[in-house]
Amino acid sequence: MTMKFRIRRLGVLQTVLATSFLIPTVACTATGSSEDGAVASCAFSVQYRGKLYAEVTHNNFTLGTKIGTVKEAPCNDTGDSAQTGGDLESYTAYEITELDAETAIAVKDFRENSDREDGLHLYVLHGEGGYSPEAKKFLDSAN
Repeated sequence: MTMKFRIRRLGVLQTVLATSFLIPTVACTATGSSEDGAVASCAFSVQYRGKLYAEVTHNNFTLGTKIGTVKEAPCNDTGDSAQTGGDLESYTAYEITELDAETAIAVKDFRENSDREDGLHLYVLHGEGGYSPEAKKFLDSAN
């Protein structure tokens, strides 16, 4: 083997090694949480009446009446099934006047929302096709 071939082969090996470290990082961050309905499996979400609601960054909503409790949704990005239903937190949920509870709810969770006096966060039902047209219209109204 010539010295030029060895150097070229070393360069390819370095590229392969560097790429193998980047692939897992990209895979975990490729799907974020956004107002268009894309949700990563570990984005903060809750379960209400057996359905998944994902947190959105929308603070312009009017609080309605208390509707009960929600459970923190389990995270499964790591494949670790250690987090079970018994380990999940429960939070108080409220209706919002702009949408029915089958579309969106406000939740008082452990994090403070400094953009709202009441500290509540908005969660929108996340179906197979993303957010409903009503939810998208409401979320777009803030822009």
